[in-house]
Amino acid sequence: MPELQTAAFEKFSSAQKIEFWFELVRKKRDEMRLSTDEVPLTGFFRTSKSRCGSGSDHRKVEFTMESFKATPQVSDFEFPLPGGLVNFNTIEEYAAMNATELSRKHATHLWRSICSGEWLATPALLYRFALYSFADLKQYIFKHRTILSILAPTELIQQTPLQPISSFLSPSEVSSFTDELDVVRGLADGAPAGGSPLKHCPVFLVRRLTESGSTDPTVALHPLSTLQRADAAGLAAGQFFVACADTCGAAHFGWVARNLLVALGLYFGFKEVTLVSLREDPAARSIASSAAAKFVLPACLPDGCPPLPEDAASLELPSYLKPVGWESQKPDVNLKATMDPVELAEESSQLNLRLMKWRAVPALDLDLIAKQKCLLVGSGTLGCGVARNLMKWGITNITFLDSGMVSHSNTVRQNLFEHKDAAEGRPKAQAAAEACKRIYPKAKTDWRVMRIPMPGHAISKNEEADVQKTTAEFETLVQENDVVFLLTDSREGRWLPTLLGAVHDKLVMNAALGFEGYVAMRHGCPSTDKADRVGCYFCTDVASPADSMRDRTLDQQCTVTRPGVSDMACALIVELMVSTLTHPAGKHAPAPRDDGPQGCLGNAPHQIRGGLTFFDQATIRGESFEKCVACSPPVIDEFKRRGFAFLLDVFNDPKGSVLANVSGIQEMLDAIDHADFAAIDSDE
Repeated sequence: MPELQTAAFEKFSSAQKIEFWFELVRKKRDEMRLSTDEVPLTGFFRTSKSRCGSGSDHRKVEFTMESFKATPQVSDFEFPLPGGLVNFNTIEEYAAMNATELSRKHATHLWRSICSGEWLATPALLYRFALYSFADLKQYIFKHRTILSILAPTELIQQTPLQPISSFLSPSEVSSFTDELDVVRGLADGAPAGGSPLKHCPVFLVRRLTESGSTDPTVALHPLSTLQRADAAGLAAGQFFVACADTCGAAHFGWVARNLLVALGLYFGFKEVTLVSLREDPAARSIASSAAAKFVLPACLPDGCPPLPEDAASLELPSYLKPVGWESQKPDVNLKATMDPVELAEESSQLNLRLMKWRAVPALDLDLIAKQKCLLVGSGTLGCGVARNLMKWGITNITFLDSGMVSHSNTVRQNLFEHKDAAEGRPKAQAAAEACKRIYPKAKTDWRVMRIPMPGHAISKNEEADVQKTTAEFETLVQENDVVFLLTDSREGRWLPTLLGAVHDKLVMNAALGFEGYVAMRHGCPSTDKADRVGCYFCTDVASPADSMRDRTLDQQCTVTRPGVSDMACALIVELMVSTLTHPAGKHAPAPRDDGPQGCLGNAPHQIRGGLTFFDQATIRGESFEKCVACSPPVIDEFKRRGFAFLLDVFNDPKGSVLANVSGIQEMLDAIDHADFAAIDSDE
């Protein structure tokens, strides 16, 4: 035997691709949350740099996005290793991690796998790792340490110098070895599709064969589980040998060999083992870089493993083995500098919402909320405030609609406008939509400069065609959106959106302001059961909307209100929408009852009315009115029957008699008056 030398093994090292950390962010935010339970993880190593992508290192265990998948994709010359990830919730927990205790814990698990014989069926268990991390989701900084548990004998392993595979095997054996590997991987003609079970196995047995009458010996590959204790002599003599896919290209074996030698020595009692370090060049289909050596195991290793105790938890690591395997401390990973600013904004803006699901509201359906398309009818004080609150909930598909221009009186009250917008006289809808994109670049905002036709605001003959076109365009917008917000200054400006919202069964949200008070309410949908349907903005009225802007002084034309009232109304109307959407009945949610169902965020009231004089607030339920001038069946039916002609009659009616007659209110009022006169006659 050649002169022995102390065996040297390359240290374990890992490499995490950037995609791995981004996937960890997603998993932590959306799935793991506060859990510190170990998550299954797969690492990958290769035997040749030629198969690696840009930035890969064949000597290291790599972690990619595939690492988190239950069934990851593995390339032909790649070997998956089982492991786990533990992510701590605080940096203090990470810093308090007891490396010595964890090292012994993982070494004991490895020891159990060897003693039980599990490693023979699944050799990759010899290389099980654990990754410990702390992820700062605000700063995108990651601390991490990885251990691949190694059982190091207290006495040194000896080995012969490495010899090239061409010196260890004959040319025909080397050729046969290469052909067998192609069959295993399904690359040879006639090989099973997808290869054999040995395809991604990092360790296997190789038997040398000499067929009768042939002068060219060959080899055959077998699972390690076919190895027997009686094979000790043949293994020592090199009649067969164990091959391990190796990561090292130097004059010694890689870290993958050490546990294998210990397992062979302890489980089978082998004292001498011949190993081949398999180092491939896939492009050339060559194993010429591979090497072989004979290892002599130390006398401290007993002849066979001790029996496993009945209580597996009581198994202890024997004194002749010491646990090692922690990877050298690595610097923190800082991804913020590598991230696209737009992507960083998106991830960061979603963080607070995702954190709600960790502890406060696990059942919250954020995807349902985020996909809502919202039409804001009015882009002033209420429109700007509502848009900001929608974006806080992750809703970014917003269409602004307004006919006005930004004035200098708007900029301090309407929080999407700047002095520049007023100086240039820009349209409110356009300025608001573009401001949202500056705040959040991925916002899908749109805008329309449009004046909503209103009851009592007469339309001349010359205007009819334009108004008809505007009405049709507005109806299309209502159809295309999921939620319609009524945020106009006047009462009559809310009539057409209310009607079209009812016609197309949309969720309509309505906010209005007084000097010190506010109302935030949702409209009932016509498709809701009658017993549960709540009323709209007009259901409490017995008068048709008319021109409320005529003969008004300046303070009557403007919405004069205490500055904080609009912020309260904007917040409440958006929160009411979200509570409605997340209610089990969605937009059909009834007004709260003592025995009624609640959503994950609580009740979804019909109306919220409050004021600052006494700083009070109340929730109110209003029934839908069968003679409502905006959402009642007769009005909806008349619109469906006559279309724009009906609307034109309403717009040109200064007294509101058209709506009063169609809805049935006039008939009801006439009946009341007749009853009053009859009562007076009776008294006389």
